[in-house]
Amino acid sequence: DAAPAPAPSVATHPALQGLRVLVAEDNPLIQSLIAEQLATLGCLPTIAPDGEQALATFQAKRFDVVLTDIHMPAMDGYRLLAALRERDQQVPVLAFSAVAENQEAHSWRERGFSGHVSKPASLSELEAALVAVAPAVKDSAARATEPASAASAASTLTVDERARYTAMLKEHLKNDLPRLLAIVDEEDREALAGWAHSASGAFVIVQEPGFVEECRQLQRLCNESEKWTTEMDERAVSLHEALCDRYGVDEASAH
Repeated sequence: DAAPAPAPSVATHPALQGLRVLVAEDNPLIQSLIAEQLATLGCLPTIAPDGEQALATFQAKRFDVVLTDIHMPAMDGYRLLAALRERDQQVPVLAFSAVAENQEAHSWRERGFSGHVSKPASLSELEAALVAVAPAVKDSAARATEPASAASAASTLTVDERARYTAMLKEHLKNDLPRLLAIVDEEDREALAGWAHSASGAFVIVQEPGFVEECRQLQRLCNESEKWTTEMDERAVSLHEALCDRYGVDEASAH
């Protein structure tokens, strides 16, 4: 994995210093990004790759805030929220979802979440969302801080950051593209939907809207079908070839 860049020197909110944040997120690229952002804000991040592992980690250690992806293997964000509430009624749980899955803030609260962070989140947006729920914050004015708009979140990476995360994505694809072909060989519709969902999150981060849309269309196709289809096969193979060409990943280096 690429070594994280030194955290920039930024003035962060005192309530976030040492804040213990548990993150449930299955995409390796987004795991790296959110861990780096949380550390930059002075938080102490712990990353779990799915809801089940997040729940086990929560039971083993103390956390001040939980940030959870919605669509994950093993246990999704809604089931994780329900399980957390059975164990702790007070810990703030923030939904961590892609812009395309965004809903009004009150809708997330109606579902039981304490708030929402868009994916990818700008540093200021993430800070505002955490300050709003941090246990140490008693100032109502601080709690009323509005997060940055989701529309602006996707353009917050610097040129250097985008280049670094693109390089990380390329390394990730060396393992992930062979997995895509294996899924096609096995004609595993549910696995393909999961692969497409996870991949779309990575392409959001590196600002590749064309690949984001292709992955989301493939995910919808899988979710709306009851069995494997020729269209799934053709779309997945075409996407594989396009990604190999775009990121210079050939079959020899991918195995």
